[in-house]
Amino acid sequence: MLGALMIADHTFGGSFDMQFMIICLALLPTISGALAYYNICRLQLEQHRAWMLRTMFYAGVILTSRPLIAIGAVWVSTFGTYHNIWPCEMIDFAWREHGASAGAYLANYPHYSPPLRNATGSAAVVRANIFSKHDVAEMGASFQIPASASFMFSLILHAVGVEIYLALTQGGASRLRIESYRRQRTQGT
Repeated sequence: MLGALMIADHTFGGSFDMQFMIICLALLPTISGALAYYNICRLQLEQHRAWMLRTMFYAGVILTSRPLIAIGAVWVSTFGTYHNIWPCEMIDFAWREHGASAGAYLANYPHYSPPLRNATGSAAVVRANIFSKHDVAEMGASFQIPASASFMFSLILHAVGVEIYLALTQGGASRLRIESYRRQRTQGT
């Protein structure tokens, strides 16, 4: 989680909504784990179980969001009306990581050539298109646009899912409550 917080300003373009989602995805399992630890120290086994389940469900949000991002990338590319703004450095990095030579992207983004770079503010509008065979930035934008919505949908799905699971397994919680009471009586607390 610390690593995710360290790169939050670069993840999926580093937009504010993405940074907020990363902070939420780091804090929710941490706080839930701390509450689980507190409850086990107080010998409240049913509360410990509930908070540990919440911790694991919140930690699993990242696993659910990945397929949703891929589905979202295809979805936004199908419509063809979604665009994103990328700085020159980001486009250059994406093209170089894809194996292109320095400046190869200038055919698609001519306003990044050295005489015009400062005049344009070094940012370009990039169309989201995962099906692009030649523009790596378009493929990247297709993943970047649905990312925060996918994370939010996954978080809601997991939060509701764990609460439904806890509501459906009240029998286990009541048995743990009785065991907690027995252990607390044994310790004299």
